[in-house]
Amino acid sequence: MPNPDAYARAYSGKTAQVVIDDEALVVIDYEHFRVHEGHRIIYHFLNLAVSDDAYADILIEVAADIAHFSGEVTAEGLAYVSFYEGPTFSAAGTEITGVNRARASYARAPLMTVSHTPTVSVVGTTLVAGRILPGGTNPAQAVGGRIGSEEWVLNANTDYLLRVQNKSGSAAYIEILLDMYEDKHD
Repeated sequence: MPNPDAYARAYSGKTAQVVIDDEALVVIDYEHFRVHEGHRIIYHFLNLAVSDDAYADILIEVAADIAHFSGEVTAEGLAYVSFYEGPTFSAAGTEITGVNRARASYARAPLMTVSHTPTVSVVGTTLVAGRILPGGTNPAQAVGGRIGSEEWVLNANTDYLLRVQNKSGSAAYIEILLDMYEDKHD
């Protein structure tokens, strides 16, 4: 029989949870654990008619907690994707309602704000930029890609801009999915 003290140990004022089932240690990754805690939020934006050379912009306003962020962009053809820190904007745009991945009643409301179609005057410092290439021979083939292969940790009290430019030669859809959670930085 496992030692009952193995179920929870205190460290730095927090509680680590160790679950032993059939005398085997059960482990999940931290991001999955954040779902169980009610801290993982999904933000979804779909624009079905982004004009050629126009942008689909997402503004992320991080509050007092740092934010962990990963995302995916799908476009109906050639598109350029850029991620900026510290944009200047005069209007935040339309807020996107985040969906907590923990559907239980203990799910936490996010402190950050995510919105689409902000009025941006200065994009800020470029963190990453690249392109999404169309698949096949038709430039309107839908393709997608991740915004980096690992998550980003965003500074507290800092704004970020995710900008996708349609370069397909005609109006196209752009879909953006953000997977985020907030965490106090100790």
